[in-house]
Amino acid sequence: MNLLKDNFKLIFVVVTMLIIAIGTLIYDVNKPSLSANNIIQIGDTAIIDVYGNVNLAAGISDLEGVEFVCSVDNDEVATVSNCNVVAHNVGNVNAKITVKSLDDGEVLDEKIVAITVNKAKMNVTNIPNELELEVGDEYSLKPNTNGVEVTIEYEYDETMFKVIKNETGPDSLVALKEGNSTFKILFTSEDSKYESAQSTINIKVKKIVEPTISVNDIDMTVGETKEVDVSTNDIVGSLSLTSDDNTILNIEGMNVTALKVGMTTVTVTFNPEDTDKYKPTTKKFKVNVSAKELKSEIDIFVDELKPYIKDNDKVTINYDRNTNIFSTSYCENGCTDTSNKTIVNFKYDETFGILRLINSISTLNNDMSDLSNEYSSVSPIINYILDKFDVNKTLLNDCFAEEFKSGINSCALSIKNNGLIYLYGDYSEYSIRRNDKIYMPKTLKNLEIDIKNGIKSDSNIYKIKTNAQNGSVLVDNIKNISGKDIVTLKIKANSKYGFDTLTIKNNNGKDITKDVNYNNNYMTFEMPSSDVVVNATFITNVKTGVNDLTMLLAITMVVFGLGLYIVRKNVNSLEI
Repeated sequence: MNLLKDNFKLIFVVVTMLIIAIGTLIYDVNKPSLSANNIIQIGDTAIIDVYGNVNLAAGISDLEGVEFVCSVDNDEVATVSNCNVVAHNVGNVNAKITVKSLDDGEVLDEKIVAITVNKAKMNVTNIPNELELEVGDEYSLKPNTNGVEVTIEYEYDETMFKVIKNETGPDSLVALKEGNSTFKILFTSEDSKYESAQSTINIKVKKIVEPTISVNDIDMTVGETKEVDVSTNDIVGSLSLTSDDNTILNIEGMNVTALKVGMTTVTVTFNPEDTDKYKPTTKKFKVNVSAKELKSEIDIFVDELKPYIKDNDKVTINYDRNTNIFSTSYCENGCTDTSNKTIVNFKYDETFGILRLINSISTLNNDMSDLSNEYSSVSPIINYILDKFDVNKTLLNDCFAEEFKSGINSCALSIKNNGLIYLYGDYSEYSIRRNDKIYMPKTLKNLEIDIKNGIKSDSNIYKIKTNAQNGSVLVDNIKNISGKDIVTLKIKANSKYGFDTLTIKNNNGKDITKDVNYNNNYMTFEMPSSDVVVNATFITNVKTGVNDLTMLLAITMVVFGLGLYIVRKNVNSLEI
């Protein structure tokens, strides 16, 4: 330890000298050599394009204590600045770089680089690699050569495409038919410094059809809502509506609601699901909105009736406001004019809101095998009234079914309290369904329809039941006379029999026969608010001498002496 202390100065000096010696050795090792190619790193040759450049001092520009001197032997081909050689024209040029020491100007290294300058590559943009067109589409060709003046030529399948030259603007490419093909564009520079260029577009041409959709103009009144019916010819897709004036029309889906008086144009947009076959399309139509019309009762009746019979292609209806004639027509097999139609007319009574049949119509056809065309024309209207208004429809139908089965008219529907009135004439045997025998009235004498109330009634349906042997008693008709429903009975005796007596009883069995009027083969009485049973008797009508003849005359006088029986009022009229 004492030795170290005693010799510290000597040791310090020795160590310091060693550090200086090592530093000097390191400097000498890294000191630039004077031998050629030892400093300059660029190769002997270089190839660039016009407007390209070569940095002769690349990799050594950060050396300290030196300067770089650079030159070229052909200024037309290239120029040099700060040892950066910039090419201007196609050709060859030799570039020289010299490295000198800043201290004494000693040349430390130098090299000549042979540079070949080729044509510049043209940079063409704004041309797609892939393109999809539809047959008939026109595509504008707008290549960008980034300032290079060029001439352009095209190579393509002339059956697939057509090129439209344009002197003042870009050329256009038109797709002619469906398929896949390539379209080449050749660029030749007008400047010799640039190479020619080529771009290729891979094009798929699809044949996409624009669907034909149809829609009609619409007339509406303020407050009315309608669904827009658009035909797309069974092509699947979605529809949407837009109006030019939303203050006139409100649109929700395919429904339009009129807001105020005016006219607006509505655009239908159709987007097909299959976009490979069909393209979106639009169609315009007009919506004219007028002020809300105050409809009369008969107008409302007709409007409500039309949808009810829309599926019955044999029956049509019409109302003439000038004559107040409501008509129903029946056409069995595709009538083309009115001469082949069976038309039944009603007169509309505006005061009471009643449609009245103008002329009696037949119920059965001539051979009694089926319903007549006249009745077929009227029956849908009757069914509509029954469906809408009659609270006793089921009971009435049951009554009619019983009547048809028995062949005896037994249903009476009040004339005063109901809008629908049937008055029938004579009955005939009618064969339907498995040759069952039923009876139908041959004639519908009168039909009245109250369009505001129909058959709406709180009254019961009362039956008229008739019993007779050796003859028949049928209800011929019911008429309302001075507020009384008068029932007319038709009396008919079998062969060799004559009419004897008549009694009428209510549903409690009470005999209410009185004031019966007799006229030939008809008798009339006032219908009460009750079911009634009419019993008629017939006796043998054979000449047996004075006593028998006297007895027959006496009986006849007694019958004539009986008054027709007055019953209570408010009876229901007969309906089939």
